[in-house]
Amino acid sequence: MRRKNWFFVCVTFFIIIAAFYLLKNFVFDASREFLINEEEIKETDFLKDKIAVIYFSTTADQDMFDDGKGFATFIDKKGETRTYKMGGLELGGMANHNGQLLLEDKNKLIFLGEHYKEFKLKEYQHTGERVGYLPKSAIFYTIFNSGFDDNGGYKSDIYWGDHEAIQNGVIPNYILSSGQDEEFIYIITNEVSDFEAAKLSRVSLKNGLNIEVLTEWRQSENNSLMSNIVTDESYYYYVEEVSALTTNHYSESNIVRIDKKTFKRDSFFIEKIETSSDSTAKSPFDSGKSIYLLNNKLYYVNGLGHVFSYDTKEAKVSNSFHLNFEKENPNITYDEQVAFKDDLIYFFSFDPKTEIYTLEQYNLNSGKLEATQELSGIKEIMNSLGKKYAASYDFLILDK
Repeated sequence: MRRKNWFFVCVTFFIIIAAFYLLKNFVFDASREFLINEEEIKETDFLKDKIAVIYFSTTADQDMFDDGKGFATFIDKKGETRTYKMGGLELGGMANHNGQLLLEDKNKLIFLGEHYKEFKLKEYQHTGERVGYLPKSAIFYTIFNSGFDDNGGYKSDIYWGDHEAIQNGVIPNYILSSGQDEEFIYIITNEVSDFEAAKLSRVSLKNGLNIEVLTEWRQSENNSLMSNIVTDESYYYYVEEVSALTTNHYSESNIVRIDKKTFKRDSFFIEKIETSSDSTAKSPFDSGKSIYLLNNKLYYVNGLGHVFSYDTKEAKVSNSFHLNFEKENPNITYDEQVAFKDDLIYFFSFDPKTEIYTLEQYNLNSGKLEATQELSGIKEIMNSLGKKYAASYDFLILDK
């Protein structure tokens, strides 16, 4: 009898555990109704009713046991969202062109839209650097911050191509900042053995991987690059934070302009940064997409939502307008992201007090808030992570 009683106790225990698991994962999991399945994501018209997409991922340190999570959250015109689960990739990103979208995670590249295709990466990746599309070459590309190579140097793996075929190669050295125009990728790198040795290089993918060093200079290893690289006919531009130890403030942010012919470098003051905490607060939401060039004006958005403009003809910086945003704590971010499209800037944010995600649209010329929309379905996805946390790393307004 004792043996039989013990058997029933064990069976009852396992039934209770199984019931709890089923309730937790299938009954109480409110995220399930907002998830996109594998069949749906492969449909050729999947992107048809989507206006934007946000990339979320757990950080690299949460992927110690290969259980990191990544999400591509798609927004429709009604503000309703659907999310596709992927592997995690810290600082992962996306690129789109003409109804085709490229997603990346730690193990693969995924093309969505008119042509669905997956490509497995040659090596597992921990951190992203840049994803984009080069119109003149009709090439998608993705660059990863891949870490040290077998010889003790640093490398960034790069993949490029389209839904038909993908090639890959290696960019040596550590990438401090990157950007592109319609034809080339631009990178600022330094040597692992010499942090003060900076190089601006131009990367071409049209006939294989070709890296051309344009100019080199010495800079303080305390300098931080705060933006992507953009170009016009005459100059390369980016934003950097430089230490201001000879003054009564901590540092300052400047627009750096490099002449394409002479490679002369000039700096134009944006704002003072009073303390280390102020530096954290003013760091851009996404330094890979914090500047944008439109009609001879360069726009820069800092981490407090201040939008600065730099007139490329007059070489003058102005404080243009402020996004509808107040930071509760200088050392905390709540998934804020900006995306530029034509003469508009879109602002994605989360309010921790109301627990509401919002998408806002501003006119770059006037600074006027033109539209606000609450987004549903994201909170449920984030809650499904339990003790893990997924940050937003990229935000795109989709081409139509």
